[in-house]
Amino acid sequence: MAASVCAPADMNQIVVANPEQIAALGRTVLAARVTSGIVPQACHGLSLKGMLTQRYGAGQQAKALLNGKLWWVHPGPYTLRFAPNPACPELGVLLELEAATSNGLLSDSLAYWLDDLALAAVTLDDLISLLAGHILLQLPPCVQRSELQDITLAFSSALIQSAGLRCNLIQRCDLFQAAALNAAKQTAPDVSPVPERQPLPYDKVSSPEGESLRAPVAQAREQDARFVHRLFLELPRQASRLRELPWAKESEAIRAQRAILDRLTHLAATTGRLPELSHPFYSISVPTDRVLQMAQESRHATDGLDQVWGLLDGLPKGELASLANLELLDIAVSKVEHAIAARKHPWWMSE
Repeated sequence: MAASVCAPADMNQIVVANPEQIAALGRTVLAARVTSGIVPQACHGLSLKGMLTQRYGAGQQAKALLNGKLWWVHPGPYTLRFAPNPACPELGVLLELEAATSNGLLSDSLAYWLDDLALAAVTLDDLISLLAGHILLQLPPCVQRSELQDITLAFSSALIQSAGLRCNLIQRCDLFQAAALNAAKQTAPDVSPVPERQPLPYDKVSSPEGESLRAPVAQAREQDARFVHRLFLELPRQASRLRELPWAKESEAIRAQRAILDRLTHLAATTGRLPELSHPFYSISVPTDRVLQMAQESRHATDGLDQVWGLLDGLPKGELASLANLELLDIAVSKVEHAIAARKHPWWMSE
């Protein structure tokens, strides 16, 4: 995502946006640096010199403060779609941002941020490059709507202080599916025969056979979402509970306790990457029996989760974990591991 800046031949030359970039304000460009002029419609002028800022409204004649800088800024809103981890386009995010140009203190933050960027024009691609690595945008697959609201508030608070930008919305966005559908629309002929063994799109079923399959598949997806969410939330708590137990005195029990703790910690760290059965990919490209099997494995994993809780809760507070209890715990954790591994196993490798 190339920045909109070219190195000037003269180091004293002011690098400003070109007419095309200025015309794109509010569409693909958020801010453009200029030297003076009339503030474009629906934009604000923002000038900075040291710690001093000056704002101009649309239609006003504006010029940079003495030895300062001047930008045209369109407040937006802007919609960004990108994958924080390029290797996982199915875990993309959709953001709606706007520039805080009408508030004095927040527009100051915006001016300092633009000055630090030192770009002739700040494009949406530049914004994506700057935001893609933010920790709050690394959303787990099973994130809930209420959690997204909390994440949006936290992200907006951090962004508005550092850059004068406000985040109004964060949503999950499957870029992989969007790209696949777009490619299919571009390459598909007007009339294409349906292959005999192509799986049914269960969200749009018209045949009697499809109707009989839709209900259990939809139910399996709903149950699977709950099971995966439990794993995501409870595995870290189980690892913490085991970590709080006093270490056993026997060397064999110590090794067993440490091994189980390492396994629980690993499960807690990797379960957030489990694919969702609500993903459209699993409605179109994966056989029904495989979808139902994956949901069943999620249920087996939570059964093992309940067994682990039963063993941990059965220990009196402060009691040393005996080797016998650790062996039972090992069996329960193995059940969780086996079920999660079976759920992750690619369906095409099981044929």
